[in-house]
Order: sequence, then C-alpha cells, then structure tokens
Amino acid sequence: MNKHFQTAQDICIEHASQLSSLLGLSDGMARILGLLYMCPEPVSIPAICEKLSLTKGTVSLYLRMLEERKVLTRSWAKRRGKQKFYEINPRLWSDFVEEVRKKALRKFEITEDAIEKSLQAILKGEKEYKGEDRTVARLLSERLERIREMNGVSRMILDRSLVFRSGSKIEPGRLKKINFSEA
Repeated sequence: MNKHFQTAQDICIEHASQLSSLLGLSDGMARILGLLYMCPEPVSIPAICEKLSLTKGTVSLYLRMLEERKVLTRSWAKRRGKQKFYEINPRLWSDFVEEVRKKALRKFEITEDAIEKSLQAILKGEKEYKGEDRTVARLLSERLERIREMNGVSRMILDRSLVFRSGSKIEPGRLKKINFSEA
C-alpha cells in the first residue's frame, strides 16, 4: 500500500479507537472498522491480526459481532482456501441512518405515550381541582402540550432529514470505488 494511504489508514484506525465508546464498540472492534473502512479491497483475518496486533480468536469474535450488526460483510468472491475476507458493508451509511431513524421514531412514540398518560392523569382529577390546584393543572397541561409540540417538530425534522426514497437526492446509497484513471 502507498505510504500516504498507509498514513491515512493509521490515522483512521487511531481515530476509530478514540470513538469506540461513542459508537458502542470495544476498542478492538472500532480499530477493525477503521482498518476495513480504509482498505480498498477485502481483508483476511490474518492480515487484520497482523496490522492491529490482535489474536485470531479476538479478531474472529469481533468480526462475528460486527457482522451481526451488519457493519461489515464477508466477501465470498475474494475467498481463497480457508481464509475468509471481510469488508465494510457497502450500504453502511444508509443502514446506519435508517437504524438511527427507527430508534428516534421509537423514542418519539415513547415520549408521546408519556405525555398522553400524564395529561390523562391531570384530567382525571379535573372536577376536584380548586384554586391553586386548578392553576397548577393548567400550567402542567400547557407544559405537556409544549413538549408534545417539540416532539412533533423533532419528528418532522427527522422525517425530512433522514428519509430515504428510491431515486432521492439525499439517499447516500452504496459505498463505491472511484476510478482515478477516468477522472
């Protein structure tokens, strides 16, 4: 590999390691991701072990976990003998964004449910409220309605920024190789 590419790869591996906790990955898993992301071709387990100074058992475990998360895939076309080759999932970006969207939508649903239950609890005693209780009930209901509005606006922003439709300009699509000879 070209020394400039190697330097870029080393920087990305180190950076991935620093982001591991944010990504919910172990240091080793993040380093594997950094390596595979910066390799133009699929990489074998022995090559990963050598580059990252990890044992074969550790690498195999991490690869299996990353494969379960659909972050990487086995490259069957590049398989030689008993060696397995791995590469970043070509739909990594769009799969990641879709997963974030699903999780966020679920949080919005949970928030809406909590707002509704809270409003019902306040309304349940509405006939009993007098004086200060009536004022507090109105205040709390207004606050809950504000949260509902914020939840709705957040959901709208999410829908408009992370929606994937076939042929859409914002669909990131697949990772692809760039042919510099045509440039």
